[in-house]
Amino acid sequence: MKMDMSLKDVAEGIRKILNNATLWFILATCATALMFSPQAVATRLGIDSLRSDYAPWIGVAWLVSTAVLVTFVVSRLWARVQRHVNARACRRATSAALATLSPDEWSILLLALGQNQKTVYLQFSNSPAAALVSKGLLVQAGGRAHILHWPFTVPDAVWDVLQERRDVWEPILDEWGPQGVISRAARFDMP
Repeated sequence: MKMDMSLKDVAEGIRKILNNATLWFILATCATALMFSPQAVATRLGIDSLRSDYAPWIGVAWLVSTAVLVTFVVSRLWARVQRHVNARACRRATSAALATLSPDEWSILLLALGQNQKTVYLQFSNSPAAALVSKGLLVQAGGRAHILHWPFTVPDAVWDVLQERRDVWEPILDEWGPQGVISRAARFDMP
């Protein structure tokens, strides 16, 4: 039986081993037990000679496995902190952008909010929608669509802020009414 292993397969195997937190935890636990167990316990378990014969290698295994394990924990915590910081920054930026919206831009957002749908279909060249895209409050879909019926989507983070800040947009929606929102949004459609 012939084994064909390319360099790519070897690299993939090494990557899987390095990313296996359970393996590193078990290795660190075993190395810690071998290195730091009391002499009486080591003698009783029969690992006394193993510990004395392979002490340098056990020390290296403990050091490497502990370092990798600490790196796993720190990277997971750092990623969580970064997500939290980014979410707060997005909330602040969204709240600041909401304060600068024109009535025409509100009409596009209210079109989505009034229907409780993140995606609205507008003409490709809708100028209030383009302004919302530039402010990061709307995303214009790529790909293929009809130029007179193009999908624009409110990003999840922006949608969440809008749902939390109902006090900002519900009075406008109540004042304009659903038909008023539709007619304002349609003003920028080409005839």
